[in-house]
Amino acid sequence: MPVGLYRSPLGMSGIEGPEEVTAAHGDASSCALGLDESSAMVRAEADHLDERLRALVQRLSFVPDLQMSVSHRHGRLRRFLGDLPYINDLNRPGGAIRKIVVAVGGNSYWLEARAGSITCGRHPISAQPGDTGERLTFSNWARALCSEIVGDNVANHDSLVALRQLVEHDRVA
Repeated sequence: MPVGLYRSPLGMSGIEGPEEVTAAHGDASSCALGLDESSAMVRAEADHLDERLRALVQRLSFVPDLQMSVSHRHGRLRRFLGDLPYINDLNRPGGAIRKIVVAVGGNSYWLEARAGSITCGRHPISAQPGDTGERLTFSNWARALCSEIVGDNVANHDSLVALRQLVEHDRVA
């Protein structure tokens, strides 16, 4: 059935009905096909989203001195009972990952996961409260984050080498 708009007595609504009006732009059947195909592609990739996010967190946890926070979704029982200390100790990281925030360089990189989708972005650490910064695709987010981490690692390594040379040889190269 083609996607269209139902003409209600009060105007147009998004509800399908017997008096469908074909969409003004493009072929409605190709639009529906595009929606079906793109939704299937997202569902196929989203099946293992939490496992992939956990692998990302584990990989980032090996970076020395990286400031990272991870928020988890809580189950119904946990939401019902509230934030009780003994409940927190039972299975602290048990829920699906909801949000990852990594502070590196002068930026804070964030990733939010919802049912089968991720949203990424970054904003300057010195940004005003409420400033959301810029949204990025995951590919651009990962490239920018890795670039800043590598830059920090190189600078840290150079500093450690200079410190070692100063202590051991009373000079800095």
